[in-house]
Amino acid sequence: MTESVPPNDSDRETPRSIEPSAGWFARASLGLVWLSAASGLWSVLVRQAPGSTYRVAGFYDPIESLSLRSLALAAVTLALAPIAARGGLFARDEAPDRATQRWIARATFATWAFGALLYCGAMGYSGATGLLGVQLRDSGQPGRSALVARWTGAALLLGSLALATRSIVLGSTRQLDS
Repeated sequence: MTESVPPNDSDRETPRSIEPSAGWFARASLGLVWLSAASGLWSVLVRQAPGSTYRVAGFYDPIESLSLRSLALAAVTLALAPIAARGGLFARDEAPDRATQRWIARATFATWAFGALLYCGAMGYSGATGLLGVQLRDSGQPGRSALVARWTGAALLLGSLALATRSIVLGSTRQLDS
């Protein structure tokens, strides 16, 4: 029988400074999980019989879509948090200019947060009012506004993922060069 020897403190690698954006992404992911759970409960209450005391007003399809998409967005966001914590995303110690890296981290999170807020807000609005915002030529302004908010939010989310991907690629090429 061999005994496993616990590692010394000297055997451990010195951790890099954890980027604050890792915490931002982790907390935002947790918030999206809660949003998914709340909208899932809302979708169950919307599906109750019309005479039931548990019935809540709303439209099932956009609410269910909000629940599923916010959970998927939480998974993508949670995947970014450990990468940021390891330093591959917005790595501070390997950047030639720390101010630039901090700006990229803040810009990426702000773009992500605003996109998620617009997208999830438009889905919640659609679920509450029934204005789906899917018609390009809608007769009413609220429907057009929901469509623009949803598309703008999705574009901002895509832009934030592009910024994160750029930082990951630049961080990995810097690690290979050194």
